[in-house]
Amino acid sequence: MKKKYGIRLLAGFLTVTMLTPTGVLASFPQPAVTQEASREAGQENETESKEQAAEYAAEGATEVQTDETEAAETEAVENKTAADKSKEQAETQTAQTGEQAVPEAEPQAQVQPRAAVTVSQWIRNGSRWWYRHADGSYTTNGWEVINGAWYYFDGAGWMVTGWLKLPSGWYYLTGSGAMATGWIQLGSTWYYLNESGTMQADTWIGNNYVDGSGAWIPGKVKAQTGWVQSGSRWWYRHADGSYTTNGWEAINGTWYYFDGAGWMVTGWLKLSGTWYYLTGSGAMATGWIQLGNTWYYMNAGGAMVTDTWIGNNYVDGSGAWIPGKVKAQAGWVQSGSRWWYRHADGSYTRNNWEMINGSWYYFDGAGWMTTGWLKLGNNWYYLNPDNGAMATGWIQLGSTWYYMNGSGAMETDTWIGNSYVDANGVWDQSKTKAQAYWVQNNGRWLYVQEDGSYAKSTWKTIDGKEYYFGADGYMVTGWLKQGSTWYYLKPTAKNSAEKVGEKAYNYWVGTAGIGGYYIDKYGRMVAGKDYSLGSYVYTFDANGLCTNRENRYLQVTDANGRKYNVEKKTYLSDPQVGVDVTEDEFLAAAVYAESANQGLTGMTGVAMVMLNRMRTNKTSSAPYPSEAKNMIYQATQFEVARDGALTKSLNLIVSGKGGTAMENTKKAVANARAICDAYDNNKTDELSDEVKGILEELKVPEGHTMLEYLGFMTPKAFENANLDPEKTHAFTYKNTTFYSTWIKKS
Repeated sequence: MKKKYGIRLLAGFLTVTMLTPTGVLASFPQPAVTQEASREAGQENETESKEQAAEYAAEGATEVQTDETEAAETEAVENKTAADKSKEQAETQTAQTGEQAVPEAEPQAQVQPRAAVTVSQWIRNGSRWWYRHADGSYTTNGWEVINGAWYYFDGAGWMVTGWLKLPSGWYYLTGSGAMATGWIQLGSTWYYLNESGTMQADTWIGNNYVDGSGAWIPGKVKAQTGWVQSGSRWWYRHADGSYTTNGWEAINGTWYYFDGAGWMVTGWLKLSGTWYYLTGSGAMATGWIQLGNTWYYMNAGGAMVTDTWIGNNYVDGSGAWIPGKVKAQAGWVQSGSRWWYRHADGSYTRNNWEMINGSWYYFDGAGWMTTGWLKLGNNWYYLNPDNGAMATGWIQLGSTWYYMNGSGAMETDTWIGNSYVDANGVWDQSKTKAQAYWVQNNGRWLYVQEDGSYAKSTWKTIDGKEYYFGADGYMVTGWLKQGSTWYYLKPTAKNSAEKVGEKAYNYWVGTAGIGGYYIDKYGRMVAGKDYSLGSYVYTFDANGLCTNRENRYLQVTDANGRKYNVEKKTYLSDPQVGVDVTEDEFLAAAVYAESANQGLTGMTGVAMVMLNRMRTNKTSSAPYPSEAKNMIYQATQFEVARDGALTKSLNLIVSGKGGTAMENTKKAVANARAICDAYDNNKTDELSDEVKGILEELKVPEGHTMLEYLGFMTPKAFENANLDPEKTHAFTYKNTTFYSTWIKKS
């Protein structure tokens, strides 16, 4: 029942206010306040100034203390007859009956009660009050809420009125003892007490200022936000009168820099080795700018670019555009009988494949184009001797035929359609493949394989469709359970593209939605989890039945005021999101979920992609949020934010059970941060040898940096995405392909 010092009261706490006397402070936009009702008819409300605090302290009404002398006095009290009677009723009853009880050394329950005390009640002694609980106890040196209002009781248990000083601040207790909140007027002075009752000092309450003593200063006007000119210089005043020094500030969507004294900077500015240009208005320049006869290029972050190509234009080490310098054209170069491929920056590929104009070529360690047979690992490839292009499909060399698959690798010891290639990849024309065929029996279907046997207890892909044949050889339709997984074989064909018995993918069984079952993209029935599909999240019980559907997305606003859709379900439910997990720990969890099997190098690359996305959040059209949480949960972006993998990683972070793998992913995030900082400050040469080795191992294409890459996927998925190779820079490390932009082939 006692209120502890410093604990803020809950929102919705009773506000005690005071009526504004008519005509007082007519020019002040007066807050709504009321006067505490008197306990007795005709009694005037008493108010005391803070200057009277010393008097209250002497009486035990301000500083909390125990008055043993007063507690020992014999004082008359009268029981209330009902818990809901007011203190005024208790006073009246005492006056009428003259019956009193004598307290002990401190205010106590009656020594000789006429009847057992079963209710809490106010007790008056002379001009003072205390509150007796039903068990006879009372609060000392603390707060208590009674009938919705807060009261403070001193060391002897007496109710305090007037100003009260506690370690947590000043409070005002009205003549009724109730703690005041909001605006109160004492004499001609106004004070403001917050919802916890604490007097506010040296701050703004809306547009009204209270000074260090808590008194409202009518003549003080709140400063307006805006630009202020002093002579020929400008500064920017915030609403509280402060201003930015030694730093950037975005004002109305434009970046400005302010020096150590708060003055807006114009002209050239050098920060940590990087040059910026602030126009005459102070706005940070981006893109091409002309100063005199010289052109410079400032990137999206305002930094001047040096010693590089901007499209077909070159800027030198000082950042100046060199009009006479022409960018080299990419193209084939012949030297004697050999060829190499020069990139626009003069570099060339070595010991690797490169796609040029839709064909794949392989270049040796010296950069020469390879022709003829090429063995890489366990695979053989054939490069056309005439042009070096990698061969695919059937090729004839002399009288011998070989088959090269879609990746260029020669096939061995297998059937290519009805043709067989032996262990050397040579087509064996003497070997004829028997024809497989369907057989219908009593309305059911069997499948005769090339060797004449029936397909039994197995999956079989026929004409691009998957079927399952039972132990008796008959094709299965409807539900099929293997282990703990359910599959669905279509019992009917809904259109000409479907086949009876084919395995279902991305398919509703029964009702599409609540009451139905869903087969995912892997052909498995979804059960016991939430599943994102389109713009909704569906909930499936342990038996696979859909029991609920709700909107998939939640709109959030980032630090720059931009709105993005995020994956609602996991965003709101994942453990410790935005609470006990730091931004880098959150990134580490996401990196772990996406690429823990790629080692430190691969994880560093994935971490770079995530940081790169956050770094793009500098324009009004930023495609990605600036905060790690919002970026990871951004709608449709990272599957781990939907399939539960991120949830598991966050649990490992929170529990500290991730072990070495989790420590490596944290290190990967730190590496990525170091790379970003190094490029931002032109200090890549100061990177540690370990980080330099990681960048080298990633094999970022020459002329590009890790700062450019905004996405990753498996090589197979990248191939199927059909992105434009001329507009999308990409490279592959292990089982991850990193790409710069999402531009489809036209």
